[in-house]
This record gives sequence, structure tokens and C-alpha cells, in this order.
Amino acid sequence: MVFKETISREYSLIRIGALYEAMTYRLKDLIGTTADACFIYGGGDLATVCFEQNTFVKINAKTVQKCKNDKFIEKLFSQYLEVFEELKPFFDKQKTPQNIKQFKEIIELFSKYWAHDLIIYDLPKLAIKKEFINKALALRKVTQDYSEGIENVISAFLINEFPLMSKNQDKMRFVLPDEIWDEKIKNRLLMPELIKRSKGYVFYNGKIYCRDKDKILNKLDIQLYTYKQEGKEIKGLSACKGKASGLVKIVSGVKDLDKVDLGNILVASMTMPKYLPAMKKASAFITDEGGITCHAAIIAREIGKPCVIGTKIATKILKDGDLVEVNADEGIIKILN
Repeated sequence: MVFKETISREYSLIRIGALYEAMTYRLKDLIGTTADACFIYGGGDLATVCFEQNTFVKINAKTVQKCKNDKFIEKLFSQYLEVFEELKPFFDKQKTPQNIKQFKEIIELFSKYWAHDLIIYDLPKLAIKKEFINKALALRKVTQDYSEGIENVISAFLINEFPLMSKNQDKMRFVLPDEIWDEKIKNRLLMPELIKRSKGYVFYNGKIYCRDKDKILNKLDIQLYTYKQEGKEIKGLSACKGKASGLVKIVSGVKDLDKVDLGNILVASMTMPKYLPAMKKASAFITDEGGITCHAAIIAREIGKPCVIGTKIATKILKDGDLVEVNADEGIIKILN
């Protein structure tokens, strides 16, 4: 099986567990199919979701079929907003989970929310009614500032409820959901396992594997797709037209925001709301991921900066200090040195 590296974020394993549930039985309940994905973490800030290369062809085909029924898509939007409104007070820190039971309910709500988000994110690219495309774009704009909100809920709950996590905050992201539900998280004997996971893992079919990544993928019969670069150019999609030249600054997490100076070209797997201060200083944005409803595209259009999204390889090819020319009219990045 060939999998494509698609989304990279500062994922915790609790969030990954919720995403796995969203991609399996929750997505099946919505459109009758599932998303085949594995999660790879190799150390550092980011974990990556890798989708089987034909997954979105399958999902989009099912979605288009379902969207022929106006009542289905109207219900999809309604459920999406309903779940978002339930989660929003927790994202805004107006509410906090009071116990493990309520925390579990929030994680299950997020799983339901993300299954809907997975569909709605791709709607503008599909052959559906224009009114539904516009509704999807509007919904993404309303919700996109909360894309990382669940991680704040997770970290705050673990710190407040479990002394072991309060004293080892750098290991919180490596706790599995079941270790919360059965309260193994209270046991210090869990720490060696968390340390092992912090060095790298592959999460697939609900199981976590902590050995050499290549050996694990080989055992699981998973091959990672190789994206190719053509000469001195990187190609993507234009999210906001314009041209800019400048020095590249790679942003892989909050720790990298301070290195972005006025006029730099901000390059990231994908931008997030917490990147906004750096985005205001940058002269253009380049991302590996994204569609026309992604955060980088929305912000670029709002503040009028050139933006090329969906390059797949920008963070892998470019380095801090590279001089590039961003032609967002054509969706092309030229490496000048």
C-alpha cells in the first residue's frame, strides 16, 4: 500500500486516537466509507498523517453521491455547527472538563466534529451546487481559528488532573486515550513507555508501534509516496495572487515564530491561528498542505499577501535563508540561490 504524507501538526496521541475514530466508524456512519491512514512521529514538534493514496478519491466519490440529496448536506452542515458550538466554550476556555468522564465526552465530540470537517474541507473542490460550496467556505472561515483548540483542552486537563503529567509536561502528548480512561496515567510505571514513544512511533489501525520507522512501515506493508521536485521550481496552488521575493524561514511550530522577520517568506507544513503574528511580518506564505478553505489561504486573502499552498514538498526542499521568488499568480516558487 502506498501512503501520502498529507497533514503535519503538533498532534498528541489523544488527538490522534480521536482522529482515528473519526476516520473509521464515524466517517462510515456519515458517508458509508472510511479513510485509511497512518500517523508517523519521528521526534521534534510534528506528527504526520499519511493517507492511502486513493483514500480521498474514494471519500470524494461517496460525498458527491451523498450530496445529490440536499437534505444530506444540509444535515451535515447543521451537525457540524451543532458539535462546534458544544466544543467552542472549551476551546475558548470558558469551560473546563471536570472529570475523566466529561473529558472523554469532549474527545468523542471532537472525533465527531473532525469526521464532518474531513468532508466539509474538500467540498469546494467537488462537483456540487455552488450554494453548498459557498456554505462550506463560510463554515471553514468561522471554525478555522479553533483548529488547534482541542490540544489546549487536552494539555490543560492533564496538567490539572494528574501530578505525573504536571511534572512531565513534555511527555503529555505521548499518552494514549485508553491510558486516561483506565487511569494508568496515574502510575509512574507509565513513564518509560512515554519516553520510548517520544523518540518516535507509527500509529496504525488503532495500534502504536515504537521501533525503527522504516522497519515498522515495512512490516505493515506501507510504502511512503515520494514527491518529486522539478529543477529549481516548486509548484503549488495559488491561494492569493501576487509576487514577492525574500529569504525563507521554515516554521514547524510556535518555537520558530520569532525567527520570522519583516519581508521573509514564511514556509510551513500548514499555518495555524497562533502563527498570525509571524504571518503579518512575512511578505508571502508557502505551505505543503491546503485547499482554498485552509487557514493560510483565508488569512492571505484577508491581508492581501501572495500565498502558494499544496506544494507537498516546500518544507522538505527549502531551508532557512534560501532566497526565493514567489509567483502566486502562477503558483510557482523559484529558488534563486
